[in-house]
Amino acid sequence: MKSISAYRYSNAIGLNELDGTPAQILAAESAYKSDQYSQELQFSGELGDRFSYILGGYYSTESGRESSVSQTFGSFAPAAPAPNFGFGLNYGTVKNVSVGLFSQGYYRLTDKIRLTGGVRWTWDKREVVLLNRTNLAANTCGAELVSNPGFVAPCSLPRSVRYNYPAWTAGVDMEITESLFAYVKTSAASKAGGFNMRNGSAATPPFKPEKVRDVELGVKFSTLDNRLRINAAAFHSWQSDVQRNASDCITPPGALACATTQFLRNSGDARVYGGELEISAVPWEGMLLSGNLALLDGKYVSGTFVEQQQFVPVPGANVSDCVAGTAAGSVRCSVDRSDEALPQMPKKQFGISATQKVPTPFGELSIYANYAYIGKQNFGLFTADPRRAQAYRDAIAIANRINSIPEYGLLSGRIALQIEDPNLELSIFGRNIGGKKYVTRAFADQLPTLGTAIDYIGDPFTWGIGATFRFGPKS
Repeated sequence: MKSISAYRYSNAIGLNELDGTPAQILAAESAYKSDQYSQELQFSGELGDRFSYILGGYYSTESGRESSVSQTFGSFAPAAPAPNFGFGLNYGTVKNVSVGLFSQGYYRLTDKIRLTGGVRWTWDKREVVLLNRTNLAANTCGAELVSNPGFVAPCSLPRSVRYNYPAWTAGVDMEITESLFAYVKTSAASKAGGFNMRNGSAATPPFKPEKVRDVELGVKFSTLDNRLRINAAAFHSWQSDVQRNASDCITPPGALACATTQFLRNSGDARVYGGELEISAVPWEGMLLSGNLALLDGKYVSGTFVEQQQFVPVPGANVSDCVAGTAAGSVRCSVDRSDEALPQMPKKQFGISATQKVPTPFGELSIYANYAYIGKQNFGLFTADPRRAQAYRDAIAIANRINSIPEYGLLSGRIALQIEDPNLELSIFGRNIGGKKYVTRAFADQLPTLGTAIDYIGDPFTWGIGATFRFGPKS
């Protein structure tokens, strides 16, 4: 029996300066706090000489809060609770509980073939209390606000949802020869659902768990007395109820008109496939060469990622498939976003590394170098209805370009001396040795009226020294 008890605490505040100038014009601050406890019990053993198993249960509880405040023209304080011109405050508390039961077994069919099967069932409860001061009409403070225009206390709207879902795995692996191993497996799992916390969330439905199923085939091969090892794998996955940011025109309870906002929602289905190759070789004593390549591709299933957009169409546009919007002259239309590229999915990644170990009178000297490449990525594309104004569509095209970052490769290295007595390692390292200028992430707002664009810059050339002393007997 194994017991795993855990506690995690986090408390973070982040400030984003959004206008790109030294002046205090536009900024947003977010704060997150969380306490999480978890307990897991595992029971494992063997039945006979062919079957082994593991089974158990898991429980976790998390409580926390999330808030965000926006600053416009240097002021964080509202002149009045509604409308809060130049001010926005989103606040809410969270309580999440998750319970799971699981089991997995391994059966050796023959000395060369092993079967694997496992299942887990998870029960989740998600609870939030929304205290959004900018959306008073959507919660219990609406009546209070009407009778007392100076009322600024937070407004309380509790919401809760429950989900339960399975996960499973099944596979077979075979030792074809002493140097060749092959396997095939399939599995399924889910990413938890929940609520949006930002302004407008009172009128948005909870997002459901995102589900994925996959099939993977692989081989592992070694030869030349294990001096050459090759691992290769290919997979295909089916994702459904994909969780993505999308925009919609939300009408809160009690409000007269809808407001366009962005929130996390289930956004259709996707198919992803790819392959991986790893090679390691020992061409001479003390030298290890390694290389890896990953190829990845995928797309949304046609017609599954559809959202509602409200806008004033260009003159003469055919809007027979739309309905009247809540703003004067506007319409509300369904827009298919299934042709967008999947976010954060580089189609190619590879790495090459070499390690040479050299004995010296002082100890073993290790010289290591690595080059890692990652292909171009996007961090949130957007499709505008072609009947929208040209200026809007041009702004969206600019935002899509900003949200796509180019590929980059980084060179790193490390030199270490391992001294045997005392058991001491001295090292010096360098990362991004070539001083590559690159971007790790990008964000451009899909609501062009804000004109917000942010690049997250990668670390420059960094170097350091280290020392590691190991106590106790050598292993």
